[in-house]
Amino acid sequence: LDYVLTSSFVQQYITDCVVYPDFKADSDHRLLVTSLNTPRNKISRWKPKKKKSIKPINLYALNTIETKSTFIKKTERYFLHSKKINSTPSEISDNLIDAFQLAARDTLPDKISSKSSRIWRDDVEINKLFDQRMGLSRASLEFKLLSKQIKRRITKLRNLKLKEEAEEINSFASKRKIEEMYRAFKNDSSSFERGKSNEKCDPAALKKFFEGHFSLRETSPTPTELITKPNFTPPLSSNPLRVVNIDPPTYSELSIVLSKLKGGKSANDIPPDFIKCATESKEMMKEILNLYSKIWETKIVPEKWGLSRLVALWKGASKGKATDPNVCTSTVVTKSHIQQKKKWLK
Repeated sequence: LDYVLTSSFVQQYITDCVVYPDFKADSDHRLLVTSLNTPRNKISRWKPKKKKSIKPINLYALNTIETKSTFIKKTERYFLHSKKINSTPSEISDNLIDAFQLAARDTLPDKISSKSSRIWRDDVEINKLFDQRMGLSRASLEFKLLSKQIKRRITKLRNLKLKEEAEEINSFASKRKIEEMYRAFKNDSSSFERGKSNEKCDPAALKKFFEGHFSLRETSPTPTELITKPNFTPPLSSNPLRVVNIDPPTYSELSIVLSKLKGGKSANDIPPDFIKCATESKEMMKEILNLYSKIWETKIVPEKWGLSRLVALWKGASKGKATDPNVCTSTVVTKSHIQQKKKWLK
């Protein structure tokens, strides 16, 4: 019956809440002690607490031989530690993903934002102006004149940088290199950082829109069934040149499929780069082959493989506002194993 009532906002500052049953008091209730760790000033106390964001992993570290070999060894160790006998395809898939994630957390460094240094740092002319202004009084006329020259020089350098980046983006657009154009614009060191709008559509409105978009609709009337078999379609069974392989995938087939996976692609569980590293480990290749063989034999696909992340993309200002869900298209981020299956089917 003993409890402490707090608002949901104050709950973020509560560190402990303990009942002391041995404390003797002339009451039916027990002593309840709640510890709070709040900011010292009033402004910070009522400021919303920022959530700890998980830093992205630097996948380029896998290009070095030492880091890659350490990552593969730790992946094998983590997987063998959690391996069970007679595991289901879902359990094998979860163990593989957990092993990759734990090995990446221990081996790979965090991605460092490649913010560009100030553009005037290496400029000879502007550094000369800084040296001339050093030691002058702020109230002097010479200091004010030099400050104006520095501002004009910074504006010129910034415009030159913008021109170079705009020409690079235009060259990608003319060559239809959409992926390179998008990466050039979204680069951390891009001067177009201020041009990236934070205006987005309401998630609730997007959810309602896409639920209606992907829901079942009334289709056209059922087509009339053919009574007789058409003559222009030869039976597949009587064609000796068409042989369908129904056997489980082999080790060589798995190696070919994994080698075709592209690095740097988005996935809903682990990056495809992790799975590509598994091609250099016979133990991991054996386990991945075992996973697909069990799926092939039992005809049971892990349930999580059917889950994907829907990302809404704004079509542009010419179509409408970014807050309108009707002018948004969607792209689906799937599991890395689903990307392997797509390569297999190709």
